[in-house]
Parts: sequence; structure tokens; C-alpha cells
Amino acid sequence: MSELVLEIKNLFINAKNYQKPLVNDISINVNKGEIVGLVGESGAGKTLTSLSILNLFDKNSLLTSKGSINLYKGTKCFNISNLDKENLRQLRKNQIGLIFQEPMSALNPMMTCGNQVMEVIIHNNQIRTLKKVIYSIVNTTERIISKLLNRDFTILNRGLYFEAKLKVINWFKILKIEDPEKTFSKYPHELSGGQKQRVIIAMALIKNPILLLADEPTTALDKFTQEAIIDDLKTLQKETQLATLFVSHDLQLIKKIADRIYIMKNGEIIEEGINEEIFNSPKHLYTRDLIASCPPNDRKLSELPTRKHFMSFDNEGYLGDINISLNELIKSLTVAKSKAVNKSKLLMNNNAIMQIKKLNKVYKAKKNKAINHVIKNISFNIFQGETLGIIGESGSGKSSLGKTLVGINVPTSGEVLFKNKNVYKMNSELIKTFRKSVQIVFQDPYSSLNPNQTIFETLKEPLVVHKIVPKDLINQEIDKLLNQVDLPLITKNKFPRELSGGQRQRVCIARALALEPQVIIFDESVSSLDVSVKADILNLLTRLKNEHNLTFVFISHDLSVIRFISDRIMVIKDGKIIEIGISEEIFNDPKDKYSKALLLSNS
Repeated sequence: MSELVLEIKNLFINAKNYQKPLVNDISINVNKGEIVGLVGESGAGKTLTSLSILNLFDKNSLLTSKGSINLYKGTKCFNISNLDKENLRQLRKNQIGLIFQEPMSALNPMMTCGNQVMEVIIHNNQIRTLKKVIYSIVNTTERIISKLLNRDFTILNRGLYFEAKLKVINWFKILKIEDPEKTFSKYPHELSGGQKQRVIIAMALIKNPILLLADEPTTALDKFTQEAIIDDLKTLQKETQLATLFVSHDLQLIKKIADRIYIMKNGEIIEEGINEEIFNSPKHLYTRDLIASCPPNDRKLSELPTRKHFMSFDNEGYLGDINISLNELIKSLTVAKSKAVNKSKLLMNNNAIMQIKKLNKVYKAKKNKAINHVIKNISFNIFQGETLGIIGESGSGKSSLGKTLVGINVPTSGEVLFKNKNVYKMNSELIKTFRKSVQIVFQDPYSSLNPNQTIFETLKEPLVVHKIVPKDLINQEIDKLLNQVDLPLITKNKFPRELSGGQRQRVCIARALALEPQVIIFDESVSSLDVSVKADILNLLTRLKNEHNLTFVFISHDLSVIRFISDRIMVIKDGKIIEIGISEEIFNDPKDKYSKALLLSNS
């Protein structure tokens, strides 16, 4: 019989002045040596549930909970719901590890990475405050001398500080952190996103907890980094028989890592089961729709499955669910490789709307010292009417390239030609036309919109500045734009904070369409969206592209999204083009070694 570690029974979480519970009567069990996935879209109550386990609610949040949350260690049972402040602190400190979603905000920017992880050991040994100050001074001194000598330098070579430091460096080695001794003395901003997340994992595991809570731990990482961290985390979890609750909205990720899965919707558990049962024979319609919304890795579809594909009118004219399996639906939407390749070849016969020639971008520090050569002698064409997908790991230069194409990131050398004219040598009249013709949609829609403007004011601004329509027709034009992106007309009276993430991204797309562009660049524009919302947005973009004869450049680290939407793809690494060609040809038979490894990370 499995050894129970975490037991949540009949948990309710309520907010003041809100009648319906945010989390409604849920029960979850996690056993020793087991990874349990908690899956749901934004607002489902996943993060609230994980925070309730540690009772980490903000004092000002006006949230209250009831039900029981028990943590078991051997024969001991800790009723977390009823623990006093000191015992709860001890439980957090010694028994439960927590991995947050965003490592940069989880790490202290003023402390070195090694010192932050070592702090866990020193606090657990109840060291006096004076000694902690001395250890901090020692760590700072070692860092300064190590930098001056350009090698690792140690002041204390015995005692608790020295042993703690060795333990931290050993965990850095276990988690495959680059150059563990040097990383010990580095600050968070000196590490990549993946390396920072490994430091957070080390901090969670170094105290040998009995339960690990991982709340969207790899969402912000590229597929390569995500795959490596998940593999290492799963290996460590199995070796230590650690009970793990893994919270995510990424079903493909949960499929790879979880033993059992709970599906959440609107604060309730609507389905639970072992991994194979959930993915091969989902019982709830919502679960089926979620799984269907994930772009498949192994084929190209004409459209991504959404709720509408499982509904139809019966003989009496009533709209309802139809009895069709997911496999049947996927088969009916699959585009044959030959058809996709022929379409891409036809598009390549069109004129190149943009030409990029020997492009270089170097970011410089003071005194003109080059610190980062992000784009290295890149040349390629973008053909009228195609979607060019750009894929690569974090730091490969994708976003820098996208900003250079749209004219907001001046290249160090090389040319960006739009209709045979150099963008960076255009006069004021031509640059204004270019700004209208080439638009960009960024990753985070909330930070892209002015929080103090209504959606009407947001969409009105480009129409007025560029004199797209007469003033008396602006309201009518805004209604048309909202209809094009499938938003209700009442949306124009709302502020961004009143919209969901998917709705905000639709507004950003409508704002780009307002200028009647010829090219739209999408920079990770669907990466932060839930799977069903992502599927709706991608289907919308496909429809808009065909209706308006648009040209897209789609930047992403999500390979399944790139395969669905792209006619051609370009693989870049360290600022260089590794491979470029027709999407289906590269996905089926990549020529470059790096491309093969990258595509394998999505299989």
C-alpha cells in the first residue's frame, strides 16, 4: 500500500464579498515517490490550492479557507490547517520544498546564488545572528578575492560554513548548473533563466523535504531548457522517493512527468485518474476539449480542435455534443505532407516583401566594449503571403531579430529591406508608411496595453494618428475590428484589467489590424495563454491571414505551435541561422544536428 504524504480533504477557499467559493470542496492525495499533476486553465484555482498547503495567503487578500490539509511523515500527522504560527514556520522550513514559476522574482537580487541556498542549511541549524553576519561577510570577501584572482578562493576550510558551502556546490553539480564553484558567487542576474530555476530547485531540495510543491516551474523556459530540467527533476524525485504536487496548465508537460492527474475547472476537481486513463480515455468533456486543444507534435493540421468541433445540430435543430473521438477528429483535420509542401513552394514563388541582408546586432557597454553579439551575419527573405516561423532557445536572438525587422532595434550593420527600400535609411514619409505596413504583437498583452485607456481609446488612437478612416466612421471601424477578432462589442467600453489574457491578446491583434498592415510579427504572442485560448487565437490568426492576405513572422519556442502555423521555418542558435526551409520538410527530416536535437525535445 502506498504511503500517504499529503491529504487535502473537502477544501473550500472563499473571498470576502464573493458568494461562490474560489476553491469548492476539493480533495487531493499525494503519496510517497509519486508525482501528482494538478492541471487547469487560468482562474481554475490551482495556485490558490498550492498556496493553501503552506498557508501563504496574503494578509490583505481577504481569503478564508476551511477543510483539512494533513501532512504525514511516517506515523506523525501534521494538521496544517490548525498549526500555530511557529509550528507552521518549522514545517515550511524543514518538510516542504517550493518551486515558484518566475525564478527572477523568487531569488533575492542582492544576494549571491550560493549564499541564498546556503541560508537554508544555516537557518535549519539555528545559528546565532552574529555568526550569520560573519558568514555573510566571509561570503562577500571570498567573492571579491575570487574575482580579483580569477579563481575560486576559500577563507574558511572547516566548520559549518565550509560544510554548507560544499553541500550547496554539490547540489549545483547534481542539478547540472554550469561551473558550480563560480555560480556559487554569482548574483541571479548573471545567470540564464534555466540556471536560475535550477538554483531555486536546489534551494527546495537541499533540506531533504518530504513534499515538493512545483507551481508552473518551467512555464517561462524554452523547450530545450524545460525538457532538461524536467528530466533532472524526475530523476531526483525517483531517487529520493519525494512526494510531488506539480501545478501546470501545460498538458503535454504533465503527460511527461505525472503519475496521476487532477483536472480543475472553476475551483472544482472535475476528473482524476492515472496518466494513461486521462489522456487515452478522458471521461469529462472539458478534459477532452483541453487535450484536443494542444497542437499535435507529429503532424500539421488545417485547424486546431476546439469546443466547436465536438458540437453539431441534431435532426431537430438542437445544438449539442456529437459522438466523435479525438483521433477521428485529428485525422479529419490532418493536412497531407505533400499538400503542405506544395503550398509552401507556391508561396516561395511570390515576391519577397522583406529582405534581410548580412544583418548584425551587437549590444555594447560603456567605452564601446562589445558584450553580446546577438545577431550574426543573418540573411533571408520573407515572401508575400507566407508565415515564417522562427524557433530557437532562449537567448538565441529571436526577439532581437523580430524587433530589428519592425524597425525598433537599430542593427549594428546589414540591411532590412521592405519592398526593396532600406528601413533604416527611409525618410520620415516612408518610415511612416513602413510603420503602418509592418506591425508587431508582443508576448504580454497586459503590458502592451495602456491600463488607463478603454479598449475604444486604444483602438481609436492608431486610426486617428494615421487617418485610416474619417472621424465620423471611427466607432463603426472599431466595431468592425472587434468583430474580426471575435470580441463582443461591449468590450470597447472596458479597461484591460477587466479582460482575460486571451481577450487582451485579441485586442492587441485588433490594434495591429487597425492599420491595415501587410506584415505582422508575433513575438511569443501565445506562449502565456491557456491551451484552449491558445488554440482559439491560432485558429483566428489563420483565418485573418487568409482573409486579409497577410504575411506573418511567428517567433516562438513552442515547436508544436510553429509546426501548425508556419509555411517555412528558420532555426537559429547563438544569433546564427542553423537551418531554413519548408516547415514539413524540416519537421520530418531535419538536416542539421542541432535541429534534430531541438525537434526531438518536442517529441
